[in-house]
Amino acid sequence: MNSPTNAKGYEALRASRRLKVFQPATLLGADGRLRVHLLDVSRTGVLGHAASPPAPGSRVELDCAGQLRPALVRWNDGPRFGLEFEQPLPDERMEQIARQGGALPPTPAD
Repeated sequence: MNSPTNAKGYEALRASRRLKVFQPATLLGADGRLRVHLLDVSRTGVLGHAASPPAPGSRVELDCAGQLRPALVRWNDGPRFGLEFEQPLPDERMEQIARQGGALPPTPAD
């Protein structure tokens, strides 16, 4: 496994509440567009899966349901990788992604 970039404080990121999802998304980076699937989401980042995951330390933008979120690739291991958001997700946005990915039941307005 490729280690996290700048691991200081990494343990605190792992402590964030995580919701399991299966949500298609796109990463935009220096190498272009990459189709990915999100496997879990937290306020501070996501666990993703891709055929060729980006390298640790890469800066990317996560395009999920039409909303862009700047992030840093922290690690990769085979097809899996971890992203840390530059700014934490608001709870409402995290729950929206979780609903779209099947982790939470839809709200009556959905």
